[in-house]
Amino acid sequence: MRNLVRQACKQGDIRQLDLEIGLFLERQNKERSPELLLAASLASAAVDRGHICLPLDQAHGLLSQKNPEILPDPEDWRDKLLASRVVGREETTAPLILDSKNRLYLYRFYHCEKRVADSLKKRATAVSEVDTEAAAQLLDHLFPERQEVDDQLTAAALALLKPLLIIAGGPGTGKTWTVARILTLVQRLSKKPLRIGLAAPTGKAAARLQQSIRQAGDTMGSDGIPLSTLTTSTLHRLLGFRPDTDEFLFNEATPLNLDLLVVDEASMIDLALMDALLKALPPACRLILLGDRYQLASVEAG
Repeated sequence: MRNLVRQACKQGDIRQLDLEIGLFLERQNKERSPELLLAASLASAAVDRGHICLPLDQAHGLLSQKNPEILPDPEDWRDKLLASRVVGREETTAPLILDSKNRLYLYRFYHCEKRVADSLKKRATAVSEVDTEAAAQLLDHLFPERQEVDDQLTAAALALLKPLLIIAGGPGTGKTWTVARILTLVQRLSKKPLRIGLAAPTGKAAARLQQSIRQAGDTMGSDGIPLSTLTTSTLHRLLGFRPDTDEFLFNEATPLNLDLLVVDEASMIDLALMDALLKALPPACRLILLGDRYQLASVEAG
């Protein structure tokens, strides 16, 4: 099995860095364990390929030899890993985390994923108070031409009820058209001026979002709010990224001063950046994520 790991490195299935991480964790284990070396090296390689974990029963997919029989039986492999000193279960502190579904994580990515999942679930299940009568009148005014099944109207109504809204669709499906009306709807029903932010993962995407929102706002005429005054930024700039410390100015202790945030090209947000964003959002801030599942994925894992 040790030869399998080194052969995988020679063939480019894993990087030298992945192998070194596996060797390091094997040394930390105080006992030679080819199963641990293999699993740790592949878990690191999985992250390099954009995955946040290594399902043991799918590990052969990372190798040039796609035959699963060259790897240990997943159940036996799990038992060997859990017997080591550097592999822990959920909610433990260990370099590697093996969850109940036999997915092996580097510690950082397991807890990062859990924080993101918990935060999104909390927002998705929360319900905001809304003046239903006033909301119905505004919805009728902003969406006068309704279809039998009107997804855009549904999205606008959900934006009032939920602190989290995800709008998915390809180019030309009316995502920003809908968002312009959502912003108008939420602002008109608010008792105070809202602090609205627009952001995207890249500068090009941010500029495109700002242009699209302004154009969508122009189509509303006097019915809309002054969307042309809104500015967009990259997520790193919004969060106050500090290259010298690799940290963000805004976080749980210093949240963003926003009531509503629209983020475009959500598919390009990696796990660590999404974690940082959710940490920096005030609990009451509405989050609207726009994206297209068929567009570019994140460069980093997640």
